[in-house]
Amino acid sequence: MSRIHYTSLSQKMENYAMPADAPSYGPQPTVYKDVVSNYIYYITDPKNITPLLPEPFEPGDDGIVCAYAIDVPFSSCYGPFQEMGLCVQIKWNGKNCFYQPALYLNNDSAIAAGREIYGSPKKYAHMDFSDNRCEIFTGTATRGGVELMKMTTKIIGKGNADDFPSLRPYFNLKIIPSIEGPWPEVKQITETHSEEYEEFYCFNCVATIELRPSCTSGIWRLVPIEILGGQRIKASFVDCWGKVVYDFLHPERNKAQDV
Repeated sequence: MSRIHYTSLSQKMENYAMPADAPSYGPQPTVYKDVVSNYIYYITDPKNITPLLPEPFEPGDDGIVCAYAIDVPFSSCYGPFQEMGLCVQIKWNGKNCFYQPALYLNNDSAIAAGREIYGSPKKYAHMDFSDNRCEIFTGTATRGGVELMKMTTKIIGKGNADDFPSLRPYFNLKIIPSIEGPWPEVKQITETHSEEYEEFYCFNCVATIELRPSCTSGIWRLVPIEILGGQRIKASFVDCWGKVVYDFLHPERNKAQDV
């Protein structure tokens, strides 16, 4: 009888993620293939953004919000999933950029990695997406029996990525609580980026967005005043490691980075 020789995963990855013998997600970077993203850009009153922001962020000058629905048929670390979320325009260090206050998806591995590595504000929600191959797309995210977000887009013509404000850079607030009490063990502002980006198509769209009140989310505050438009983009890319751009608990890091 032949013997099976193997190296335990715990020996290779015990310092990477939990559980040590079989981590919920693989090492970064993550390869994404044939991802279809629907984006809606709209204006809200900047005062609506304020309650969703941590210090040191302030609402941006224009009150721009980007709502998105992303259909991932393949990712190397998590498998397939769907997600919906929002980015809000903020002002930091005198510049307009974006912050991600909410993100909902239906894959526990991607939720764990997003929260533990990047500080993404991920929560589980039921996703209901129509077929992205049609000219009309509808996406909803439901949590606790409430449709928190509902988006529709309809293709109207060829678009370009620079037809709307760039979401880069965008930031997350990463918090890991202490086991010893109700305070953070980690509290950082993080930034991530993608590489090897390959775009297959980009279409401009007419679009609608609905946000419903729920005790599970504060995004209902971001009431649309004017919809600027939408886009549907299909692309492949690689999500890389990110960086800490501000550390609340270790200010010496901020001085080193001139933050």
